[in-house]
Amino acid sequence: MSSTALLVYLLSIGGGSCAARAGAEWHFLTERRRAKDKEYRRPREHASRAKSTGFAGKVDQHFDHYFATYLPHNTSRSAWLAGTAGIRRSVRDEIVDVYREQRTGVEKIAWLIRYRVSEVRRQWENGTLWNYQQELSPPLAIKVVTLLGLAVLTSGTIWTVGRAAPTAPASTITSTFLALLAGALASRAWLQIFVEHQRYAADKAEATRIQKGCEAAFRRWKLKLADKPTDPDMAAWLDHDRKVLLDEALHHYGLTMSDMIAHAFIETAGSPTKRARVHKGPWRYTRYRLLLFLLTKDGVRQLSADLDFERGTFHDRARTNYRYEAVAAVRVRQADDGDHSFELALVNGELVKAEMLAAAMEELQVDETLATVSETTLDAAGLGHTLHVMEGIAAEGKCWIEQERQRKADF
Repeated sequence: MSSTALLVYLLSIGGGSCAARAGAEWHFLTERRRAKDKEYRRPREHASRAKSTGFAGKVDQHFDHYFATYLPHNTSRSAWLAGTAGIRRSVRDEIVDVYREQRTGVEKIAWLIRYRVSEVRRQWENGTLWNYQQELSPPLAIKVVTLLGLAVLTSGTIWTVGRAAPTAPASTITSTFLALLAGALASRAWLQIFVEHQRYAADKAEATRIQKGCEAAFRRWKLKLADKPTDPDMAAWLDHDRKVLLDEALHHYGLTMSDMIAHAFIETAGSPTKRARVHKGPWRYTRYRLLLFLLTKDGVRQLSADLDFERGTFHDRARTNYRYEAVAAVRVRQADDGDHSFELALVNGELVKAEMLAAAMEELQVDETLATVSETTLDAAGLGHTLHVMEGIAAEGKCWIEQERQRKADF
């Protein structure tokens, strides 16, 4: 082989290598930008109308709430919601996919949704929300290297084939065909490997960046919640509220504790209210509806009131008095999903109702069941003791009181 042919051969290989490396990078950047554009594209009208239920539906509600609340400065609501529709869907799908199967209540990741929405607003306000379009635009240098490399490779290949064809045309054609075929297959396989490697590295870098931001937001939120009350604190405060209502009822009726045969509470969720609970704990509410029964020798004194638990104040009190003979029936319904309802019927047709809702399936955490959460919540609400008392009165009237005393004495 002459020195000229060797030089052309080396130049062709070098040009091809440069073109392959730069072209693969060009292809990767183009495909990644296309994928990002598709991900952030505004959903079609018919697709955006589909309503999710369960966990995904509650995530949707939180996203709608925070995107409506975190409106950027100097931006109309319509422009903000329309411009971020695709990003909102992308981040929402990511969170649903991660947490759907972990039995994590939406309340526990509200801080995460709030942080991700605030990040979108921050990028919108500083003009970096669509920076990926510039970052993924192939630089001019990559395009030049790719085109020059292909030109060198093509020129070298044509020159080499042209020099070899007169000497051995059949062998040259066969060799050239096989070389081009092998090169095309090898280039295709290498391109797929290269693009996948680059995609993995880019996805990992993006995930690491997002994770670091989420971890920092979590630490800030955890620090903010450091002085929040524990579940035993909440239970103790609620018990104090019960005692305050009991004391108020005694003063109103002119009774003392010695005048009472028994007393019983039922606690249900007020309206409107927010709720939360610890793992395997009962539901705690920001508003309660308390129902108090005072059993005296003459009859039942009943007091109901709304409790604003955050402020420790009572509102909308209602009082009812009736003799034991006035109790017509006590009905209790226990659904398979853990919901309970209590209904006290008086002979005059008046009904006293209370409903306790258990956890929904998507709100359960690991190693929890509807039955255990329902039982814990009902125990905390005092339903068991109240049912024992009121069902006894409904069945036996005033006689039940003496019989209950005798049963306790015998025990």
